Amino acid sequence: MIIEILHVPECPHLTPAVEMVRRVLAAERLSAEIRTMLITDESGAQRERFPGSPTIRVDGRDVDPEGAGAISLSCRLYPGSAHPGLPAEETVRRALRAGAERQ
Repeated sequence: MIIEILHVPECPHLTPAVEMVRRVLAAERLSAEIRTMLITDESGAQRERFPGSPTIRVDGRDVDPEGAGAISLSCRLYPGSAHPGLPAEETVRRALRAGAERQ
């Protein structure tokens, strides 16, 4: 399983996103490669279908596809999450479990 965390420069939510993914992986006893991908310009955002920073993908699938709006080089908000700049931990947990099942 490959987890990508796409982000813009100086994203304040990158480190908390990586920490959350690691925490959920450990709790679920799953292993995965975690990659961060810096998105610096509009062409990169278009190429990656980037809806904002941070975006977490498991094997290329957005952990919150319903929340993925228009392509944007800005912060991504996750309404309903305890931390609006991050997806809810349970959303990440479900995505990681689904990724493990696909393997």
